[in-house]
Amino acid sequence: MHGYLTLNISGSSDVTLTTGNGVPDQARNAMIELVGTITTNINLIVPTVTHQYTIIANHVGGNVTVKTSSGSGIIFTPRKEIYCSL
Repeated sequence: MHGYLTLNISGSSDVTLTTGNGVPDQARNAMIELVGTITTNINLIVPTVTHQYTIIANHVGGNVTVKTSSGSGIIFTPRKEIYCSL
């Protein structure tokens, strides 16, 4: 679990990190920088496995809740950096 991902979350739709078995995917990155302009609050859906992320909320607009598909998550306001373990 390593790597850095710049993820464009522009718009108003929830975003789900890609996952793959034995292949590179978005969810394997340890640091995720959220960029773009969102027009409403959205969710960033991460896999339901234990993983540590550093999220850099470098977006503008609404809040992003980082959560699993069934969890309540952690809310990120624009321009914040938080280390979290999900």
